[in-house]
Amino acid sequence: MPTLIAAIFVTGGLGALARLSCQILGKKITLDFPIGTIAANILAAFCIGIVMPLEMPFELKAVIASGFIGSLGTLSSICSDMFLLIKDREFLRALLYVVCTVCLGYLAFTLGKTCGGLF
Repeated sequence: MPTLIAAIFVTGGLGALARLSCQILGKKITLDFPIGTIAANILAAFCIGIVMPLEMPFELKAVIASGFIGSLGTLSSICSDMFLLIKDREFLRALLYVVCTVCLGYLAFTLGKTCGGLF
């Protein structure tokens, strides 16, 4: 059990670094819209879609899904981005942000699940 916790800790850190990289790249594209958070969440949805149908030991799936993917795609970032958009009275952008996150995330998950089912 301590090894599993340590592995989740390490892969969670890697997922957080991947999220940060997406957010930094997103800021280079646009400062007006949280495109980096959307990209990180779509990537996480795609990855969990791949991992979900794969046959693997519980521990390995936990390390990948709870560690890396879990920290790559987080609800807290969505909520903080939404708060900032609403605070700035950017209601249409906030709505667009939620729609993009949910719809594109679902499509990415479905594509990932299809890809994962091929293995």
